[in-house]
Amino acid sequence: MRLGSVAIDTPANYRGTPMYVAALKGHVSAIETLVRLGSTAIDTPDKYGRTPMHAAAENGHMSAIGTLVRLGSKAIDTPNEDGQTPLYTAAQNGHASIIETLVRLKSKVIDTTDNDGWTPMHVAALNGHASVIETLVRLKSKTIDTQNKGGWTPICTAVYMGTESCLKTFKILGADLSTVRREDAESEMLKCLDDPIDEEESFELRYRFYFNQALTALRLE
Repeated sequence: MRLGSVAIDTPANYRGTPMYVAALKGHVSAIETLVRLGSTAIDTPDKYGRTPMHAAAENGHMSAIGTLVRLGSKAIDTPNEDGQTPLYTAAQNGHASIIETLVRLKSKVIDTTDNDGWTPMHVAALNGHASVIETLVRLKSKTIDTQNKGGWTPICTAVYMGTESCLKTFKILGADLSTVRREDAESEMLKCLDDPIDEEESFELRYRFYFNQALTALRLE
């Protein structure tokens, strides 16, 4: 279909189709209008293989994700050209609630790697998103000690990047500390690695973890 003299699904340079841009911006009404006007680009990728679902996940637009699924999107677990799924993208950008939404919508890729063997857990650690790490473990991710193609585990990544909050989270959640490449770590991170787990911090995280786990179980019933 054409709207005036412009094809409704014509990509706008590298930004993808109007549907992609609407999802990127979180404009639910625009997504609905495009479909009503005959758009068939609900799962059409941009030049890098990123779908509207990736775009919504990147910017944390929960309502846009729900709308895409409701209107027929099948791209909830579709990877881009680098092997990165919408859930991976959400983890990369620190959107724990989006990860929960995707799992509730039956996403099955919580442990799926990209083309270089990086998991959602790795990229959460890379970008300092401790709450995402906690969420992934709570949602039954099994990759807390998984190595990427370079041999790095998520906790290696946290130590190398100097993200103390992620390192503490990994310690409390039981990551294998022996996988850390100590030669790659700054002295303050080695101190954090070797220090005993703070009992108060551990209690607070575990209380939050199990409370949220119970809530998640109720939502997924």
